[in-house]
Amino acid sequence: MNQYSEQSEIFFSSGLPNFNKILKHKTNITRKNVIEQLEYIATKRKQIIYIDKFSKELYDTSRNYIDTKLDFILQAVKQGIPFEIQFQKNSKKGKTTVYGLPLANCDRKERDKTTNTLMFINILQEISDITRNNKLAVLRDIYYKNVSIYNNKQGNFNYLIEKLSLISGIERNSLNVAASQKGEYYTFSKITMSSTNNVNCPHVILNKGKNLIPTCFNDSYKDYDCISGEAIPTQVLIVEKDAVFSDIVNNINPSLLQNWITVSGRGQPDILSKNFVKMLSNCKNIKNILVLTDLDPYGIYIALNYMSSIFQTILLESKMTKPRVEYLGVKILDLLMEKELVTKDTDNYKDNKKFLHYTSKDYKISTNAIKKITSSPFFQKQEAIKNLLYECQRQMFFGFKAELNSLKGGNFSSWIEEKINIYT
Repeated sequence: MNQYSEQSEIFFSSGLPNFNKILKHKTNITRKNVIEQLEYIATKRKQIIYIDKFSKELYDTSRNYIDTKLDFILQAVKQGIPFEIQFQKNSKKGKTTVYGLPLANCDRKERDKTTNTLMFINILQEISDITRNNKLAVLRDIYYKNVSIYNNKQGNFNYLIEKLSLISGIERNSLNVAASQKGEYYTFSKITMSSTNNVNCPHVILNKGKNLIPTCFNDSYKDYDCISGEAIPTQVLIVEKDAVFSDIVNNINPSLLQNWITVSGRGQPDILSKNFVKMLSNCKNIKNILVLTDLDPYGIYIALNYMSSIFQTILLESKMTKPRVEYLGVKILDLLMEKELVTKDTDNYKDNKKFLHYTSKDYKISTNAIKKITSSPFFQKQEAIKNLLYECQRQMFFGFKAELNSLKGGNFSSWIEEKINIYT
């Protein structure tokens, strides 16, 4: 029996590493040395499970694709075979996890956390159950069934399911998983979205008032290019925060909003919110699209996310008139040059204007935002993207940030009324 076989027999029981047996035979060995030996042996024995591009010739249906991958993993677990999940792509970067190995150099808190492998297996299992029963699930429904598996972070769940869709080439809808209705819109009156190019494209009604964005725009947003109704909007206002969005639609004179569609993705926009904005940017009726976020590095990132999605859409179109895209703010000068009116009713203006100091984390995020802005394919040709760079640099120079609600001493509605009057 060679050395490798002897080590395998000692270190593994039914294919899985037996940590106690190792310590029993190697009394003077450190935990780090044990794990290094386990990693070496497991690497020699492990099975690689590839997440590759979906092919009808190989898998016939997306359901068969998911079931095949899941079956490979479950068989490896049942038989105690160390395995590694590899996503097939051009880049070789990324972490790999060998099933069955103890975590090295981690404290108890870290060891209690789950792994990407367990998260991914859970996603495959959920999708398999959904498609087998011909059900339709919403992303958040799957996440909330097992929040602990994803370390109570929906971002972990979103990342892995997006990665599965990207590598396999299978759209989420084909997996019977739809985006949750996170974003909202507001219109002064009921309007109808239609297509001038696709006669088979069904009309979509956007009801009056504040409503969730319809999920139908997950797929066919590119077809819609026409708005009709009693009051046809020509302007789009994108707002970062849900609280500010509610303030606008509840407190601004409704007559000022007749020509506006107001949209909020409630922070960083999801795919449905971005698709909705893309659809609006494709409509010939829309003249201006304004983006309004907090005066902080996160606001810059959110604005860049929206603008990149919009420019990806309108630059592909051959139509002569394209909407103007502008970063409305909040900008440094909005606060620095704001008049501090002092009356009996507004003597608390100065106290309410909250300038928050930049933290070391803010400087780091801003630095990364600048790199992302300058590397954008739209940076050289789109003034709106350049303005984001200037605002980010000004924030870093002055070293402060602020929230939308701090404008006008907390009376944000009056500030936005002044702004939108320019475009109305």
